[in-house]
Amino acid sequence: MFFITNVALLICVLKLTELLTGCSKEARKLAIHSRRRTVVVGAVQNALRMIRIAVPIAFMALPEPSVPQSRMPAGDQLYIGDNVDLNVPLHAPPSQTRTPSERRIGVQWPRVENDGFPQPQKKMRMALPENEVTSSLLPAALRKWTSPSPELVSPSLSYRLAAQGLPRKERILVNPLLPDLSVEEQRYLKEVVEACVGVDREKRQRALHSLERNATLQVFLPRLSRLFHTAVRWNIVLRSLSMLIYIVRMMRAVAFNTSVKLGGVLHEFLPSLISCMVCRILCDRPELEDHWVLRDVAGSTLIKILKDHGTENLRCRSFCFVKKIFYDSSSSYPMIYGTIPTLLEFATPDEVS
Repeated sequence: MFFITNVALLICVLKLTELLTGCSKEARKLAIHSRRRTVVVGAVQNALRMIRIAVPIAFMALPEPSVPQSRMPAGDQLYIGDNVDLNVPLHAPPSQTRTPSERRIGVQWPRVENDGFPQPQKKMRMALPENEVTSSLLPAALRKWTSPSPELVSPSLSYRLAAQGLPRKERILVNPLLPDLSVEEQRYLKEVVEACVGVDREKRQRALHSLERNATLQVFLPRLSRLFHTAVRWNIVLRSLSMLIYIVRMMRAVAFNTSVKLGGVLHEFLPSLISCMVCRILCDRPELEDHWVLRDVAGSTLIKILKDHGTENLRCRSFCFVKKIFYDSSSSYPMIYGTIPTLLEFATPDEVS
């Protein structure tokens, strides 16, 4: 029988706590390295070996596979490891996905008054006399054009028979896809747009001259009109006056190109120009920045497009809209100024007087 002092017990507790903490940390590192969520017995055993502690005798660990040795004729030893079979279903979690059940869809005719025919066929057979040949006995070519007399057929059935020849589905391209451009055309469009909105004045003049004189500009027109419409909308929101002036000058150059037909893009050109004409605020400092130039250029471009590419109905609608802005009591002076060129151009002598 022996006694241990309190100091010795405290030292043993500290050493044992330090040992267990270090072992648990190493085992946790091994578990993370092995991509496991939990620490297994093998990880604890390897952790004890790493900190140079002998494994206890009664340690519960999985038996390691034996590695048989075979001696080669040259005197070398060959170690062959046995492939231990692993029961995957015992270790893998159960699958959460459900196998879809087989679906069977059965189609049958609705039964009316205990009869097995569809309702139109029932009325057809009741309408035809007994001594005549029914439509079901005729060939397919004649069956399509054979119909009973209107006096024997109900209105609902006659409507269904008349609607059989009509097309059921029709595909309409509301927003058709833009034509693909070649590499050279894409490069030309990119360089022209960058030059028109750039800071170099000479490049800008050459790019505007190219838009005005290029005879093959019709290919780029859908993309240019989409670009103008989107750019005007965003720059009005951002109140970027300089960018709006550059864009309207590009639209003016395209409008003066005699080889371009703007009939298919007027729905994007006209709203953009009218917005630049009658917008209430186009810049952050209206009293200092020259937004009058933008309204003048947009107005003259609108007049040019309406004269060369617009119809009489389109001119009348544009004139009525501008006239409404002119007589509106809530319109500001810049808005009224933007409407004056269009009113003077398309107004009748009676309206001017």
